[in-house]
Amino acid sequence: MDPRIDIHELDDKVGQLIWETKSFKHYYYYYFFFYYITKMISDLRFRLVKMANIIYITALFVIFAMFSSIFINMLFLPFSENHSLPVQYILLVFEISLVLITIYVVRNIVETIPSPFDGVAGLVHHRVKEVNGGLVMGLIIFVFTPDIESRIRHFRDSLLAFF
Repeated sequence: MDPRIDIHELDDKVGQLIWETKSFKHYYYYYFFFYYITKMISDLRFRLVKMANIIYITALFVIFAMFSSIFINMLFLPFSENHSLPVQYILLVFEISLVLITIYVVRNIVETIPSPFDGVAGLVHHRVKEVNGGLVMGLIIFVFTPDIESRIRHFRDSLLAFF
């Protein structure tokens, strides 16, 4: 059954109802019922498509984040407490900077990848706010890059021991 209602059929039924009952009260209830029911069905369809699109975007971010974290792990030296505190700080700043630059680049790449849900139920892929978010990607990179966490802990402990 098609949930869409033919507007001409609705007008005919409303006109017939008003002609038979001579009551605008019935017209209001009839219009209210069909208008809001069709609006709720349309909104539900849009929200379901939007949720599917958000899952698609998150999957793209997860895939890119895993590959980026592997690349970052290969690029930097493994964590060692033998380095001095300034060297640890410089490595930490470079590593976090590389993570932020990677998030920026991947976010721009994900924006250009077309979505299979674009145009379905009125969804515009580029207007979904989650396309611009790199929070998921940042969290996954930090989880899959243990050297960053080790450097941060070592730097924090060194600063706390100093003060």
